[in-house]
Amino acid sequence: PRLKFRGHLNNISNNFLITAVNSENGEMNSIKSAVSGDFGPVPATAREYKAAGIGWVVVGDENYGEGSSREHAALEPRHLGGKAIIVRSFARIHETNLKKQGMLPLTFADPADYDKVQ
Repeated sequence: PRLKFRGHLNNISNNFLITAVNSENGEMNSIKSAVSGDFGPVPATAREYKAAGIGWVVVGDENYGEGSSREHAALEPRHLGGKAIIVRSFARIHETNLKKQGMLPLTFADPADYDKVQ
C-alpha cells in the first residue's frame, strides 16, 4: 500500500529536479521562489509552495523523464504539490506514469513555443 511508504517518498523527493539546469540562471538545483524572491533548491522551493497552498508547474525541454526511476519521478511532483508538467516532448513511459499519478502532462502544440516561455 502507498501509505506504508509515505515517509520514504518525502525523502526521495529531496532529489526532485536537482540536476535540471535552470534557464534563468544557468545553475542546477537553483530556482527563484515567487514567495521569498530568493533562489533556493528545487525540492525546498516546491515544499515552500505546497505549504503556502500554491500550485506550480514544470516547464521542460525534450524527452522529459528519460532515464528516470519510473515510479519515483512521477510521484515526486505530485507529492510536492505540482499540478502539471509542460514540455516539448516526454519519454514515452514517463508520460503514462505521470497520468497514473494524477499529474497533467502537457506538450507544446508547437515545440518552438518553449523558447517563448520566460
